[in-house]
Amino acid sequence: MIWFAEAILLSYSSFSKFVLPSLQAFAEERKEEKEEWRKNLILINPLGLIFGIFNIEYMRGVLENLAVGGSFSFFSLSAGDVSFSAIGIAPEIAVFFTGKAPEGLNLAGALGLVFASAKSAE
Repeated sequence: MIWFAEAILLSYSSFSKFVLPSLQAFAEERKEEKEEWRKNLILINPLGLIFGIFNIEYMRGVLENLAVGGSFSFFSLSAGDVSFSAIGIAPEIAVFFTGKAPEGLNLAGALGLVFASAKSAE
């Protein structure tokens, strides 16, 4: 009976020395992994500036596979006596299939609102 009690104490001691610290380290590693998750993303289209288009987007990961955001766009073009300009905004939602939102392969939907005007010199 005493031998059985010593075996239980020895196995509990081994469990607390080796298994519990491993579980604790795993939990701390998962906590650090969650803290490193970048939830915010800002995108700017530099090539559009060459053509007179300014576009900026913001996305925020709300879940590991879901992000919400929006975009703002401005476009201006002049050709001869006619000038054209447009301003647009669009809320967006994206479901991510790989990676953590807002990074990875995703399927997104947006509903935009555009205000446009054209003017002639005449």
